[in-house]
Amino acid sequence: MLCVRFTLLRRLNALNSCLNPFSTKTSFDWSSLKSNSLLASDYHEYDYWLNDKNFNEIVHNLETRRKPNFDTLANQCRADGCVSTVLEKHLHLMPNKLNEKWQNYTLEQIANFTAKDLTVKVFGTRKKFDFRTKTAEHLLKKFGSFFDYSNGDIGLYGGERAYVLVGDGALLQNAIINWALDELRNTFEFTLISVPHIVNEEIVAACGFNPKGERTQIHKLRGIHENVEDLPCLIGTSEIPLAAFHIGHTFEVDELPKKYCCVSRCYRSETDQSDGLYRVQYFTKVEMFALTEKGKSAEMLQHFINVQEYLFSQLGLLCRLIDMPPHELGRPANRKFDIEAWIPSKRICGEISSASDCTDYQSRRFNIKYRKIEPDYERNEPFTTEYVSTVNGTAVALPRLLIPLIEYNQTKEKKVILPQVLHPYMEGKSVLEMNDSQ
Repeated sequence: MLCVRFTLLRRLNALNSCLNPFSTKTSFDWSSLKSNSLLASDYHEYDYWLNDKNFNEIVHNLETRRKPNFDTLANQCRADGCVSTVLEKHLHLMPNKLNEKWQNYTLEQIANFTAKDLTVKVFGTRKKFDFRTKTAEHLLKKFGSFFDYSNGDIGLYGGERAYVLVGDGALLQNAIINWALDELRNTFEFTLISVPHIVNEEIVAACGFNPKGERTQIHKLRGIHENVEDLPCLIGTSEIPLAAFHIGHTFEVDELPKKYCCVSRCYRSETDQSDGLYRVQYFTKVEMFALTEKGKSAEMLQHFINVQEYLFSQLGLLCRLIDMPPHELGRPANRKFDIEAWIPSKRICGEISSASDCTDYQSRRFNIKYRKIEPDYERNEPFTTEYVSTVNGTAVALPRLLIPLIEYNQTKEKKVILPQVLHPYMEGKSVLEMNDSQ
């Protein structure tokens, strides 16, 4: 820890000297800042991944995640009858451990689960429509509040899948964001934080996202960095800078848990070609993020789910909570839940939120720990040090959330009755409708 603090202090002193107008240095060598990164250089849990006693659990994890590189490694492990020799050179590829729930199901059973099998609960307001419902995009266009790349010049300057919210559409989006942040801060005692939207490529990778390859969803900023191997990246979620916020830090146990909320623009290179507001390449998201003691992240995950249920119930939506199977989990996730909302015009449920327990996957890479007064006799230390666990979840994601919100609250007269909780944030408006000029 002293070494880490000394390294950080040395870097901060170097940065301070370059910013000091009386310093003899005229510029700061940012490349040295990167090479002296606080990212952990050796974060692997060797005792677990290279222990052949864990053979069945590890191979089951790799197989049920159903990713080509994991399948290859699982087959090699089965062929050799061990994990120690096969995985030794591939530890950097390993996902998080799976939640113990999934150890009780076979690969075939998991593959055959339906959404109904995985549904934990259904919550919200049930409605019956005695008319043919319109899509959210159709209604917003009628209100003059939404334009996509097929309208005017938007496609010319914004490209394919570009969209613009105008007037009441933009006001509604901001109202939901501000309402959600107020609820998180005042009702659930989250700390508001503002994060950078551009991060280093190594930070993206440490968080568990793949910034390289043809299938990556990460946008990179080349610009003047043509000969740089690791390019700056636009964030696809504020989970990335939030996870890195305490990089290299060791907490006292009584400082945990930490609960943060954040609103940010998110950028993803989506390949899905569907029209409308559901899957777009830039959107705004209110994120929840927490750091907990080891063994307490599952409790925090449930807290996040309770928050999400509270928010979406306040908006009058009909939702279902789904316990996502291993092949739907990202590499950092130990367990993940999705919330889907009913979309009347399509008669389907669409994902509007998720929450994941990443245990110590991210904290190992970002070297984030906590200590408690408990003698460590092997090291002759009065403190025991552990990695924190991280939990993340989406409070609201826009414009996607506008789809079920608008469709589920529409009337036969092609109006939209806004939820009561949004009225104070809508300049007193309670209804969206066509105005006289439209």
